This record gives sequence, C-alpha cells and structure tokens, in this order.
Amino acid sequence: MRVVLQKVLGGDPPNVVVTAPGLSGDGLWRGDSPPVAGAEVDIELEVPRIIGWTEIMVARDLPRDVRPADGELLLQGIVEDVDQEGVLTLRIADEVVLIETVGEPPLGVVGQHVAMFAQRSELYPTGI
Repeated sequence: MRVVLQKVLGGDPPNVVVTAPGLSGDGLWRGDSPPVAGAEVDIELEVPRIIGWTEIMVARDLPRDVRPADGELLLQGIVEDVDQEGVLTLRIADEVVLIETVGEPPLGVVGQHVAMFAQRSELYPTGI
C-alpha cells in the first residue's frame, strides 16, 4: 500500500502520520531505516488489535468531522469477505488488509463500504 509520511512524531518505535486513499492517521513505523517526513513509501499494514463489529461503521460517506485520535488510523474500504473465524478481508483502494474481528457481522456486509479506527497499527515498509 502506497502511503505518504506526513509527519514523524518520534518515539521508539517512531510514530508516523500517514495518508493514502482510504487511510489516514498515525501508526507505528516498523522499518529498519528511520522514516522521513514527506516520503512516499510502500507498506504492509498490520492491525494488531481485534476489532468488534460494534466499532465498525457501515457507511459510504462519513461525516466530515470524523477524524482519528492520536495513535489511531482511520481505515475505509469495501468488505470482500468475513470468514468463519471472524477475519475481515477489507479492500482499501487497490490493497487488501486482513483484520481480526469479534462479534456478529451485519447481515449483507460483504460488498459494503465500512470504516473503523484501529489503534497502534504497525506499518512495515516493503522496500518496493
């Protein structure tokens, strides 16, 4: 997934603010080399926390005032699948992200546009 590193906030590991279609907010940089503000990089996104379906908004257009808090990423995409173990396959732009969920997904959610906040997401640069 191509993202722009808007800001480097510091910390160990560094916290970075990123933007991309369907993705905004901050996460933990897990690269060997330090992040550089303004750089466009390809990353693998890992959402380490299980997200409950009560925290996932089924909506195409979010209100303009919906913003991620510090330490959160706002993820927006199309549900491609939810398997029997609760793993959500989310298409964000041209990329697929797997997210562990808990609870009962809404009926007919596959194919729907959803949004969620993910805390302490990890960003692994691919070097591509």
